Amino acid sequence: MRTALTEETWEAVNGAYIEVKELLARKLRERDLPNTLGRIRRHTALVRGTTHGTMLRNDIYDFVRIGTFLERADNTARILDLKYYVLLPTAFGVGSSIDNVQWETILSSNSARGGYRAAHGNSPRPREIAHFMILDRRMPRSLAFCVSKIRDNLAYIADDYGARQPSHDLVDDLHRSSAGQDIDVIFNEGLHEYLQDFLMRLGVLARQIEIDYRSPHEQARDPPRHHLPLRGRAGAWSATGAQMAQKRERPNRPFLGDLDHRRQGRTQL
Repeated sequence: MRTALTEETWEAVNGAYIEVKELLARKLRERDLPNTLGRIRRHTALVRGTTHGTMLRNDIYDFVRIGTFLERADNTARILDLKYYVLLPTAFGVGSSIDNVQWETILSSNSARGGYRAAHGNSPRPREIAHFMILDRRMPRSLAFCVSKIRDNLAYIADDYGARQPSHDLVDDLHRSSAGQDIDVIFNEGLHEYLQDFLMRLGVLARQIEIDYRSPHEQARDPPRHHLPLRGRAGAWSATGAQMAQKRERPNRPFLGDLDHRRQGRTQL
């Protein structure tokens, strides 16, 4: 792992690990939580900055970015789902002052308040916030943005390795289904149902990427586990992905660090 990173990125990661370990070694009091989380955010920003500023745009960088956007999309979807099933447990509070405050809290927890105000003004409205966090491809933490970047980085890897894998078809399908959505339709059919479906699809995609790009040595040491069948729309979708994975032969391809050519211009947020 260390040899795959630049010296600057490794130092940022190592520094973050040491300080977070020290911060969490003692009992964390509630009054200390904002300061602790702020220090963690500063360290993650430093890691992100050194990654963008010093690492080659090669397959190693692409896999780092894929992991980032898989995790980011998962977190955004779960925070949005939390809004309806924990923060607002009954339908009577919809549209109330506490409902609006909680929606604005969603923006803050995703570092999205400034971007939302630039795009929609100072009034937090649930429909616009949900659209911003789910479908707005300008917002770096929205579901649509994350899926598009996962798709881009997988495309770079396919170009470098000279072959597509089942995960590329899965991310194309997820991108098509998310890009064509309307926020009113999502609300009418159920925000919770939409987010749960998205999370299941994202999990299937993440597992397929792992299956497609693990080295033969890793596969022999730790054979991939099969997913349990998923229900509903995501279940049918994941079954299709599993069939593609079984039917398609995997061509011989290089793995991390084995390539002698790279695509240029992979600058991302």
